[in-house]
Amino acid sequence: TRSYPHLVADPSPPDSTRETPLAAAHLRASATMGERGRWRIPMRFGSVEDEVEAGRSGCGLWDLGDAAAIRVEGGRAENLLHCALTCNVLDLEQNDCTAGLLLDRRGAPLDLVALARLSVPVVEPHSFLLLTRGDQGAAVASWLRALSDGYVRQDEDLLRKVEGPAVVRPLSDTTDVTILELRGSRAPEVLASTVPSLSGLAPGKVGQWESSLALHLPGNQNRLLVVTPGENAQDLWTRFMEAGALPCGAEAADRLDAEARLPAVASSEPAGEELGKAFVPGLVEPSKPYFVGQEALLAGMAQESAPPEHDFSVEEPPLRRTCLYAEHLKLTKKRFIVPFAGWEMPVWYSSIAAEHRAVRLGAGLFDVSHMGVLAVRGRHAERFLDLVTTNYVPWLSPGQCHYSYLLAPDGRVIDDIIVYREAPDRFMVVVNAANAEEDEAWLRAANEGRARIDLQHPIKRVEHQVQIVNLKLDEGEGAERRVDLAFQGPASLPTMLRLVRDEGFSRRLRQLGRFELTSGSLDDVHVLVARTGYTGEDVGFELFPHPDHAPRLWNLLLDAGKDLGAAPTGLGARDSTRCEAGLPLHGHELAGDHDINPMEAGYAPFVRMHKPWFVGRQRCTAWLESWTREVVRFRVNTPGGKGIHPGNKVLEGKRGQFIGHVTSCVSVGRVQTGLALVERRYARVGDPLVIFPRSERDKDPEPRRLSELSPGDKMPLSLTATVLPRFARPEQMHAFAREMA
Repeated sequence: TRSYPHLVADPSPPDSTRETPLAAAHLRASATMGERGRWRIPMRFGSVEDEVEAGRSGCGLWDLGDAAAIRVEGGRAENLLHCALTCNVLDLEQNDCTAGLLLDRRGAPLDLVALARLSVPVVEPHSFLLLTRGDQGAAVASWLRALSDGYVRQDEDLLRKVEGPAVVRPLSDTTDVTILELRGSRAPEVLASTVPSLSGLAPGKVGQWESSLALHLPGNQNRLLVVTPGENAQDLWTRFMEAGALPCGAEAADRLDAEARLPAVASSEPAGEELGKAFVPGLVEPSKPYFVGQEALLAGMAQESAPPEHDFSVEEPPLRRTCLYAEHLKLTKKRFIVPFAGWEMPVWYSSIAAEHRAVRLGAGLFDVSHMGVLAVRGRHAERFLDLVTTNYVPWLSPGQCHYSYLLAPDGRVIDDIIVYREAPDRFMVVVNAANAEEDEAWLRAANEGRARIDLQHPIKRVEHQVQIVNLKLDEGEGAERRVDLAFQGPASLPTMLRLVRDEGFSRRLRQLGRFELTSGSLDDVHVLVARTGYTGEDVGFELFPHPDHAPRLWNLLLDAGKDLGAAPTGLGARDSTRCEAGLPLHGHELAGDHDINPMEAGYAPFVRMHKPWFVGRQRCTAWLESWTREVVRFRVNTPGGKGIHPGNKVLEGKRGQFIGHVTSCVSVGRVQTGLALVERRYARVGDPLVIFPRSERDKDPEPRRLSELSPGDKMPLSLTATVLPRFARPEQMHAFAREMA
């Protein structure tokens, strides 16, 4: 890993000095020449004062033949440049341009660049042209390639990587180009006189004609950069002069840059803290969640304007009923419908054991319409979700989904979620019922800039607002409203296929992979179907119909799958199947009394530490450094026995050392299976455990020495258990269900 690849040597011979295509014209004009880097360029043409004044109130003309033009292309080019540059690249539409700094990890400026988003065919919408300042082309290209490939130390955090890859290609590799600069209040007029088609080119816009283009940089300096083939440079230089431009040299440019507070590049001054004290608005956007060198720069900035910390407390809503409540009353007794996460939900219809077997050997239909269903929409929806969740959202293509986490700025696990990508700019997010109000309030506050997203640097903001909609409750969404049903088990797919009338939808369902989604109609009910679930089943689906159509879909599935073993399934079997499979429940194996984090829960791969930034990332780094606990799955060695409950103490099975607590436990048949948080060194598969099925409410006898025991005295009994593989395989669970039957 290289710390400073921008120091890569120029490939030209060390004693060579280059000249621009306009060198002969400069000599004819009696320009005073000098060397900058490996180039011989004009230092002045006449009076430096006159040239400076032209760059202010007239039109100065500079030969930037020593600068480089670099194409940056690819699906992640936008994100790469947004992380590498100090400016806001995400704001650029096609044919927009801006200027920004490239910093190294110390905050030292590597280069001041201009950036244009090019107008290209739809097949490659992420195409940019980056223009360097001075003899920095090889260094900038090398730095961007290293960032793109992840082979560079960009930060003190070695896990952090700028997003990539992207194609970084200097135009000099394939063609000869020259860059000219027009600067001054009359610069737009001179450009329009020379190229009438660019009359009225606004600041921040790119104009194109023939094989050349012009960038009108934003700001009040009236700077225009013209990129043209080398063979056109002499003709264009002459035409600009005829239109009133005054040739100028590097000394005048240095003076004007100093007036504009533009930092010197390829040096250590100003670096980090000093640059932060003198940053140029627009050139540096310190509120971006991340860019290379930001930590050093923010150390020198006052961060007075900051939103308050978010208040995560929410008013508990009244007890509610799902859209399927009336159907539950037809299938079970009212006393088996209980409050759960603020909703009245069925515990079981026949029995937990029978419904557990239905999931494993047939198909279980769960009402999970109490879950929250949110839509996140807009051009920057991907970026927003990538900032506020731990998994890497750009990996998702339309029709894919993934498991992820919402973290608070202090790293607290707010919720575990699933993010579904329906289209490039449309996502659906399913959240837990118990946390739905809190999740939505936090996402809206972060989106609208009403809450801090980084406690260490309160200045940071989400760059662009997106649309957030509650698809379950917002009646204004009309036909777009959705609720969640879960249909889990080997008979779920054949049951659904009986209701499909369209061969294309039937084929998509049969080919649907894990964590993929599609849409179509089951009988006459339109649904979004995802191959996801919370039971550990390999064949299992979540269906998202309109809430008004959910009762009809519920009955259609039960009727169509009755002979295949489809059955309504309640909360009891939902808990027993997820425990048997080893899946976490928020408040038990996540967060909760023991403040369990995703790494400890067994889900480290869903916290993508290579991402340069996400809410709560700093705390995740601390978790990795102090990872001493881990959730294990266990099975009690003997059938029956006293029931084990969350909070029961767990001991190591050889020496009796206390190592943790039970977090969940259920009976699958007569065998108790559960999850426990223990010290990592005792989390090996096959390790023995001792569990005391006692709670604080139990009246334990006073402890006595063994020699003091008398007939009739009582001692607390324990159960022995064995650590199982962290997650169960479907075939193992199916075999066990057949044994239960």
